[in-house]
Amino acid sequence: SYNKGVDDIANILNQSRLKAPDEISLIKDYILKKHNSSVVVSLKNDSIVISSGSSSLINELRLGSYELIKECKLDKKLVFKIG
Repeated sequence: SYNKGVDDIANILNQSRLKAPDEISLIKDYILKKHNSSVVVSLKNDSIVISSGSSSLINELRLGSYELIKECKLDKKLVFKIG
């Protein structure tokens, strides 16, 4: 019936929103443990954008990006944004 189809679509959409991609969770956890700070992480086509209001944190992350890539086993380009 129509209502069952709508319910099925709603269930699929709700389930897909609950879980962030593993890369995002890994990066957030790494930065929280290593720098005791939280950041905003988003995925763009072929890159991962890491944003924070702290310019000093972003600069630390930029300088330590090789370790971040290695620890989190990332294969996308990292982009760091202040703001």
